[in-house]
Amino acid sequence: MKYLRFTNGSTDCTGGRPERLVLAIDASPSMHVTDWPPSRLQAATEAAIALIQRKAQIARDDEVGAMAYAGSAWWLTQPAVVGKYQNRICRSIKGIRTSGATNITSALLRAKPVLLERRSRSLLDRLIFPTSETEAANVIPRIILLTDGHHNDDSDPLRAARDLKKSGVCIDCIGIGGSPNDVDEDLLKEIASKHNDGVTPRYAFIGDKRELIQKFEELAGRITR
Repeated sequence: MKYLRFTNGSTDCTGGRPERLVLAIDASPSMHVTDWPPSRLQAATEAAIALIQRKAQIARDDEVGAMAYAGSAWWLTQPAVVGKYQNRICRSIKGIRTSGATNITSALLRAKPVLLERRSRSLLDRLIFPTSETEAANVIPRIILLTDGHHNDDSDPLRAARDLKKSGVCIDCIGIGGSPNDVDEDLLKEIASKHNDGVTPRYAFIGDKRELIQKFEELAGRITR
């Protein structure tokens, strides 16, 4: 899998299948740490919004949703067509509130049925969380999971990640903080999917806000398989 890049300045995403992307953002208390002024959480929010704005330029038909996770995961907004609902998706991300613990498994499990659904949802669901009518078979399901800490729940995120990857979901993992020791890099590398070489995990540790925003703008590009 690789990103479609747009180095020639074009904003027309002409290759690859559409994506159904879920942003899973750590909402544990440590995200309020101020080593990234004003906070890690604010930096993550700005990076997520930058990704959405970029994707709305280059891949308007893609779907983007967002969830937060702490002791459990909750939807901020389920996937919606980014070209139509960019502003609403961005507003939902600005409303993240923190809670206790870091349960990565909960984010993976909560995202799975939405990423892999094949049938159009009910009229009520579509009114609340509009999505395209495209079946999952015609989109690439994808998660970008961001954390600044260690999984500290008894559940098994590796099992959840393996099930997702077997089902065709691509997982990107981003660790943030003051140093790589802030996160469980070994775990995140195992959770992540592999790049085209079949060896390198789709994982990166980011050490400052500016770099995080740049990385998320890069991640806005569609991946191809």
